[in-house]
Amino acid sequence: MTTLQDIKKDLPDWPDDVIDQWLLKFANQEGMGWPPPDPLAGRWKLLITHPLSWWKDVTWTQEKRDCGFDNLSIDGRKTMNNMHSSSARTMASAATTARPASLVSWAFC
Repeated sequence: MTTLQDIKKDLPDWPDDVIDQWLLKFANQEGMGWPPPDPLAGRWKLLITHPLSWWKDVTWTQEKRDCGFDNLSIDGRKTMNNMHSSSARTMASAATTARPASLVSWAFC
Protein backbone atom coordinates (compact mmCIF):
# COMPACT_ATOMS: atom_id res chain seq x y z
CA MET A 1 0.00 0.00 0.00
CA THR A 2 1.35 3.40 -1.01
CA THR A 3 1.46 6.06 1.70
CA LEU A 4 1.60 9.83 1.59
CA GLN A 5 5.22 9.63 2.70
CA ASP A 6 6.08 7.30 -0.19
CA ILE A 7 4.93 9.94 -2.65
CA LYS A 8 6.51 12.80 -0.65
CA LYS A 9 9.91 11.13 -1.16
CA ASP A 10 9.55 11.87 -4.89
CA LEU A 11 7.58 15.13 -4.60
CA PRO A 12 8.76 16.67 -1.31
CA ASP A 13 7.51 20.20 -2.04
CA TRP A 14 4.00 19.16 -2.98
CA PRO A 15 1.18 19.97 -0.54
CA ASP A 16 -0.16 16.94 1.32
CA ASP A 17 -3.68 17.85 0.25
CA VAL A 18 -2.82 17.69 -3.47
CA ILE A 19 -1.13 14.33 -3.04
CA ASP A 20 -3.98 12.97 -0.93
CA GLN A 21 -6.77 14.10 -3.27
CA TRP A 22 -5.09 13.24 -6.53
CA LEU A 23 -2.14 10.86 -6.51
CA LEU A 24 -2.59 8.74 -3.39
CA LYS A 25 -6.00 7.41 -4.35
CA PHE A 26 -4.77 6.35 -7.79
CA ALA A 27 -1.50 4.91 -6.49
CA ASN A 28 -3.50 2.59 -4.23
CA GLN A 29 -5.79 1.29 -6.94
CA GLU A 30 -5.16 -2.20 -8.27
CA GLY A 31 -2.49 -2.28 -10.93
CA MET A 32 -1.24 1.27 -10.29
CA GLY A 33 1.35 1.55 -7.50
CA TRP A 34 4.00 4.20 -6.89
CA PRO A 35 6.11 5.53 -8.50
CA PRO A 36 4.51 5.64 -11.95
CA PRO A 37 6.41 3.78 -14.66
CA ASP A 38 8.86 5.64 -16.88
CA PRO A 39 7.88 5.86 -19.66
CA LEU A 40 4.29 6.35 -18.53
CA ALA A 41 1.91 3.56 -19.37
CA GLY A 42 -1.67 2.53 -18.71
CA ARG A 43 -3.83 4.79 -16.58
CA TRP A 44 -0.84 6.79 -15.33
CA LYS A 45 -0.34 8.04 -18.89
CA LEU A 46 -3.86 9.47 -18.84
CA LEU A 47 -3.76 10.79 -15.28
CA ILE A 48 -0.49 12.68 -15.09
CA THR A 49 0.43 13.03 -18.81
CA HIS A 50 4.09 13.85 -18.04
CA PRO A 51 6.87 11.81 -16.43
CA LEU A 52 7.49 12.15 -12.70
CA SER A 53 10.69 14.12 -13.39
CA TRP A 54 8.58 16.87 -15.01
CA TRP A 55 6.17 17.04 -12.05
CA LYS A 56 9.03 17.54 -9.58
CA ASP A 57 9.38 21.14 -10.81
CA VAL A 58 5.67 21.95 -10.48
CA THR A 59 4.66 24.30 -7.68
CA TRP A 60 1.19 24.61 -6.25
CA THR A 61 -0.70 27.52 -4.74
CA GLN A 62 -4.01 27.21 -2.97
CA GLU A 63 -6.64 29.60 -4.25
CA LYS A 64 -10.19 30.26 -3.20
CA ARG A 65 -12.68 30.45 -6.05
CA ASP A 66 -16.39 31.11 -6.17
CA CYS A 67 -17.72 28.13 -8.10
CA GLY A 68 -21.33 29.26 -8.06
CA PHE A 69 -23.37 28.72 -11.19
CA ASP A 70 -23.13 32.38 -12.26
CA ASN A 71 -19.34 32.18 -12.28
CA LEU A 72 -19.10 29.09 -14.48
CA SER A 73 -18.22 29.24 -18.17
CA ILE A 74 -20.99 28.66 -20.70
CA ASP A 75 -19.73 25.08 -21.18
CA GLY A 76 -19.62 24.60 -17.40
CA ARG A 77 -23.22 25.80 -17.11
CA LYS A 78 -24.32 23.41 -19.86
CA THR A 79 -22.60 20.54 -18.08
CA MET A 80 -24.26 21.42 -14.77
CA ASN A 81 -27.67 21.77 -16.42
CA ASN A 82 -27.26 18.38 -18.11
CA MET A 83 -26.26 16.78 -14.80
CA HIS A 84 -29.23 18.41 -13.06
CA SER A 85 -31.65 17.30 -15.78
CA SER A 86 -30.31 13.77 -15.73
CA SER A 87 -30.61 13.64 -11.95
CA ALA A 88 -34.17 14.99 -12.11
CA ARG A 89 -35.19 12.37 -14.69
CA THR A 90 -33.64 9.60 -12.62
CA MET A 91 -35.40 10.77 -9.46
CA ALA A 92 -38.74 11.20 -11.25
CA SER A 93 -38.60 7.68 -12.65
CA ALA A 94 -37.52 6.02 -9.41
CA ALA A 95 -40.11 3.69 -7.96
CA THR A 96 -40.37 5.31 -4.54
CA THR A 97 -43.21 6.82 -2.63
CA ALA A 98 -41.23 9.86 -1.46
CA ARG A 99 -40.55 12.59 -3.99
CA PRO A 100 -38.11 15.43 -3.33
CA ALA A 101 -39.60 18.89 -3.09
CA SER A 102 -36.59 20.34 -4.91
CA LEU A 103 -33.18 19.34 -6.22
CA VAL A 104 -29.92 20.58 -4.81
CA SER A 105 -27.79 22.62 -7.21
CA TRP A 106 -24.35 21.20 -7.85
CA ALA A 107 -21.23 23.23 -8.47
CA PHE A 108 -17.61 22.24 -8.85
CA CYS A 109 -14.38 23.79 -10.01
